[in-house]
Amino acid sequence: SDPNAAMETLEQGRCIDRCGWPITPRWIYVLTILLWCTDAIATGTLFDVYINDLARRQGYPHPNEFIGIMESSRGITCLVVAVPLGFLFDRFDRLCVLRCAMICFGLTGALVLSISILSE
Repeated sequence: SDPNAAMETLEQGRCIDRCGWPITPRWIYVLTILLWCTDAIATGTLFDVYINDLARRQGYPHPNEFIGIMESSRGITCLVVAVPLGFLFDRFDRLCVLRCAMICFGLTGALVLSISILSE
């Protein structure tokens, strides 16, 4: 590839990743906001409020204990998954691992959403 062509794309405010996809600052901002929203729902206080409400509807006598069990299991899962994911990122191309993780995360989310909709 021509180094001058790479400089032209940088001067226009656009970068090209290894696969030829354009990366603009606007997309980075949009994806960052989506990440913050997803994190707030999946792991933040909104998740704890949902678990508290779910425990109360199920008749659990101590909802805070139920939240503690859920948070502990999430922490243990993060510890168990950290080493294999670190190995994958060191062994293979990071972009490919991220794309595979994105697909797995999307399919898992769709599966959990469909199960929760069908169970109610």
